[in-house]
Amino acid sequence: VHSDIIDDRGVGWLCTYAGPVQETLNAITGGDRSKVILNIGCGIDQLSPDIYKDGYTNLLSSDISQHAISEMQEKTAAEMPLAKWFVDDVTNMTLPDESVDIVVDKGTLDAVLIQSEPFLSAARMLKEVQRVLKEGGIYFLITHGRGDPDTWRIPVLTLPHLGFNIAKTPDMGGYFIFVCTKLAQPEAAVAAAKWKEAEAWARQRDDEDREAEYAAVDEIGQ
Repeated sequence: VHSDIIDDRGVGWLCTYAGPVQETLNAITGGDRSKVILNIGCGIDQLSPDIYKDGYTNLLSSDISQHAISEMQEKTAAEMPLAKWFVDDVTNMTLPDESVDIVVDKGTLDAVLIQSEPFLSAARMLKEVQRVLKEGGIYFLITHGRGDPDTWRIPVLTLPHLGFNIAKTPDMGGYFIFVCTKLAQPEAAVAAAKWKEAEAWARQRDDEDREAEYAAVDEIGQ
């Protein structure tokens, strides 16, 4: 589902690039500024410009909002001539298989997990993240620290169709960082079976949550 609503979270929401985010990115790249980096759900945030200014010019930035992409293209044309901005859906990306070294996600999984059918949408999104990453590539997730991030993040990051080695920081002051390294992938038939299993789990979890919401509404109405 495409949207023309501009991300209204502001240009510095959740956390800044300077600090743990920058330090983690430099650590996982080994300082190699030639890495292909994809920032999914970039919105109008300052993250992509900051990554580019840090020397990572092989930078792709995508968002579902045409308005957000157009605004960032116009805003950064002079100082980010090598960067690529494009409209894309994280649950059905247009990028080729194994074309990206690092996928950066600042709050996009969080946004997916509050949509309708959150677990199925997240499963589809992470399937695409895994597909576009090269073997050994990194899914660099920056997620808000409200509540326990493991309650929603770990179940979807460890779904059977995914093959990630997962490392997580402690609370960084309102947010967490997950560094998920893509492992070797199974053969196509095995991968398809694992996706079917993951899809069934996600649908069941969404159905259970929906039933719980209906029950809560009924209880309030009594």
